Amino acid sequence: GLLERNNYQDKLGMQSICKFASTFSSNNQCSKEEINHRYGLKARYGDKYDANGKISWIDVKVASKLAIGGPCKYELKEDCGVDDNWVFQHVTPNVAKIYGKDVAIVLGKAVLWAAFDTDVTSEIPIRICSCIRLQYQKSTANKNTILPTGENPVKKCPIFAFQNGSTAR
Repeated sequence: GLLERNNYQDKLGMQSICKFASTFSSNNQCSKEEINHRYGLKARYGDKYDANGKISWIDVKVASKLAIGGPCKYELKEDCGVDDNWVFQHVTPNVAKIYGKDVAIVLGKAVLWAAFDTDVTSEIPIRICSCIRLQYQKSTANKNTILPTGENPVKKCPIFAFQNGSTAR
């Protein structure tokens, strides 16, 4: 897999990553059966969707517990001066090379949000944060953007999942 190819396992260890996810889910009201379903054979072999293409409620529940602070989606604000193409070209171009444009856009919006959010900016290497902010300023300098200087161009939107039988909505 990709983790072996990039030698991430040598730095942290796959067991540590799986153990953290399992323990964290367990500590957040997920049963052993739900955790085993999420990380077990069914999830690994693509049996996590029902006949109508819906994701099982168990997968949604356990995955949402792993999102510290709750699951969310990052969206570009209207009139922020950039679009999805800008995000993957300037924020996560290397992610796009490995995982594709769609994944790079999703992750890039989160990184762009973090680069402008003072509570989490310290979690990003200063060089990366500075490069993102500078590129954003250059890209929006000659455009009519309504956002005040320094305002975050990305909004963080919470996601609420609901159980509908055995699937999620």
